[in-house]
Amino acid sequence: MKNAFFFFGITNFQDMLPPMIDLLKKGENVWICIFDIVYKKKQFYYYKNCELKNYVNSILKSLKIKGTYRIDIYRDEDEKVYKSHYNVKKPELIFIQDIHHKYPLWLPDTGKSKLIYFPWGKDGINNLEKSYVNKKNIMLNILRHKEDEEYFEQKTGINSIYFGRIWDDYISLSKETKNLSFDNAFSQFKKVCFIPESWIA
Repeated sequence: MKNAFFFFGITNFQDMLPPMIDLLKKGENVWICIFDIVYKKKQFYYYKNCELKNYVNSILKSLKIKGTYRIDIYRDEDEKVYKSHYNVKKPELIFIQDIHHKYPLWLPDTGKSKLIYFPWGKDGINNLEKSYVNKKNIMLNILRHKEDEEYFEQKTGINSIYFGRIWDDYISLSKETKNLSFDNAFSQFKKVCFIPESWIA
C-alpha cells in the first residue's frame, strides 16, 4: 500500500484523521496501523481489536468513504507480525505523530518509507531528537500553529507547514455514535461530567 498511518493513541486521530480521509476520497489506498505496544500509559489496552476496527469503520462509513484501506492492530507480542506486514506492503509514505516513546516494548520499523510528521508543538523538536525513526526520511512537518513554521524550519531543516486547523475539518460531519452511545448507560443520572485527557487547541 502506498500510504500508512501509525496510531499509537486515540489522540492521534485528531490530527491525522482528516488527511487520511482526504487520501481515501482521492482514491489512494491506506494502511491503518494501530499500535498498543507500550508497557505504561496504554491507551488502547481496554479495547478489543474488533472495537477499534469498528470505531474506524464507523467513521468512514458515516462519511461515505469507500476507498481501499486495511486496518491492522498490533499488540505487545506482534512485532514479528508487523515486520512481515511491513516487508510486504512497503508503504511509500508513513503519517506519524508519536515518534518518541518513553515505555516501548518494541517500535515499528519505518524502513526506507518517507515520513510525514505531526508534532504537537515546539516540544516536537525534542521528540524528533530522541526519535527512533530515521530523521533523514522525514520529508514534511505538519504543524498545529502558524507561528511555529520558521522555528521548525530553522531547527530541523525540514519543510514545515501550517495548513490551518485541519482537526476541525471533520468534527461536525459524522453523526454516527454507535460505539459511543451513552444514552442508556447514563439515563439514570441527571448530570454527567466528562473530563477528557486532551483538548482541541
